[in-house]
Amino acid sequence: MASPDEEREEILEAISSQLHRCIDSLGAFSEEMTGLDFMGVITSADQRLRIWTWNAPLDDRTCLYAGLVAFIPGKTSRNRGAGESIERYDLAVVDSRQPPALQSNYGPENWPGALYYSIAPEPTRDGVYTLLGWDAADGRVTRKSVEPIQIIEGTLRFGAPIFGGPQQRHLLEYADQVQVTLRHEPRKKRRSERIIFDHLAPQASHLQGVTAFYGPDLTFDAFVLDGQQWRLETDVDAFQTLDGNQPFVDPRQSP
Repeated sequence: MASPDEEREEILEAISSQLHRCIDSLGAFSEEMTGLDFMGVITSADQRLRIWTWNAPLDDRTCLYAGLVAFIPGKTSRNRGAGESIERYDLAVVDSRQPPALQSNYGPENWPGALYYSIAPEPTRDGVYTLLGWDAADGRVTRKSVEPIQIIEGTLRFGAPIFGGPQQRHLLEYADQVQVTLRHEPRKKRRSERIIFDHLAPQASHLQGVTAFYGPDLTFDAFVLDGQQWRLETDVDAFQTLDGNQPFVDPRQSP
C-alpha cells in the first residue's frame, strides 16, 4: 500500500500526463492552457516559452514539485509557421528539502523545484530567460528565486551565468512567517528594466546565517538589466504606483 507521500507523487505525475493530453488537443500556446488555477503558468513575451509548475505539500511540511516546459526553437512566434514543432520537457517530481546550489546548473531530472510566477519579458540572450519563483521549503523557511532557464539546441538547463560572475541563480531564504517582495519592473523612461527585492537581515546580529530568523529590513536591492547581464544594485528606491494611483510611501521616511 502506497504511503500518503507516494500517493501525492503519483498525483503530480498524473497531472503531467493530463497536461500533455490537453496540449495535444488544444496546443501548448493556446489561451485555454493559461487558465489553470491550481498551478503556476507563465509565458514569455516573445511567445516562445511557456512553463507550468504545480506542487503538493508533504506531512513534514516540505513540498513536492513537478512541471512541464514548452518551447519553440529557432524562430520568434511572429515568424513561425502553423506546423512548426514545439519542444516539450517534463520536469521530474522533486522535493524542497535542500536549496539549489548557487553555482550549479540543473536539468529537468533534478531541477530546483518551485512555482514560477513571473518571467522577464525578453531573454537576456537567445534561449536564456529569467524566471521568478516561490518555494515553500520546509516550514521553517520560505524561498524565492531569480532562476535563469536556458534552452539551447534541444537541451534544457536551469541556471546560467548572467549575474556578472559564476553565480547561476539568486536565492532569498527567510523566516516562514514573513512576507518578502520579489518582482519584475519593466523599463521606464529614466530607469532600466530591473528585478527588485527586499534586502534580508537577521533579527539580531548573533543570528547571522540562520535564515529561519531572516526578514526584510525595509531596504531594497535590485538586479538591473545591463546588456545580457543582471547587475546588482543595493539600497535602491522602490517606488511603485498602487491601485487608485496612490503612491507608494517609503516606510523609512518620516511623514
